[in-house]
Amino acid sequence: MENKTSKYLKYAIGEIVLVVIGILIALQINNWSDQRKYDERMQSFLKNIQKDLKIDIENSQENLKLIREYINLHKTFLTTTDYSAFPTDSLEKLLDTRYFRFETNHTTFEKITNGGITQISNDEPLSDKIYNYYNTLLQRTELMNSWDLNSSRSKAEFIFSDETNFEIDIRNYGYENPQEIPMVLDSQTNRKRMLDILTRIYVRNELKLDLYRKSRIMEYFENRKDTIQDLISEIDKVLENY
Repeated sequence: MENKTSKYLKYAIGEIVLVVIGILIALQINNWSDQRKYDERMQSFLKNIQKDLKIDIENSQENLKLIREYINLHKTFLTTTDYSAFPTDSLEKLLDTRYFRFETNHTTFEKITNGGITQISNDEPLSDKIYNYYNTLLQRTELMNSWDLNSSRSKAEFIFSDETNFEIDIRNYGYENPQEIPMVLDSQTNRKRMLDILTRIYVRNELKLDLYRKSRIMEYFENRKDTIQDLISEIDKVLENY
């Protein structure tokens, strides 16, 4: 009886050990599966955010090119007092009241935050940088856009409210004139009016302020581009470790 009891106990203990081992293996497999799903989700977040960041850079390139040309023209104008050599289309561009709006593509980030997810990456410093980019830098971007929009409207009030106004030629803005819109003023009169406006002190002061504003805006968005490129590089490094 003692021998049978001993064999039974050994058998029972063996069965229990096998069951425990089986449970541990199942748990481990489940943990591996959960970790794999979590890693795949993190990879998907980072890859999509990286795409959005690249779109931000692409969208800013044309604006940066245009604003650089705009600044160079204004610098040339403000460093001389003889404007007779300036072509008429350049004179008109100096009186341009356009503003530059820079967009931020935050589609993926909104999906993540709307889903209640607070951790975009296992790399905590990178996750913090991404949140900082979309929260802090996004607000600054909108402030810069609003600053340029409101100031450009103010510039337009200075220039286009004068009785001796000039007539714009839409072709000088890079657009075709398919309807062949006629000009009321002849070219010489129009040019004379432009020169008259541009030599007024309050207009020169407005152009100086506009130059300062556009220079600050260009500097900000060039720095933002560097920040984006750094983020893209850091995301690449983290993705390599998955």
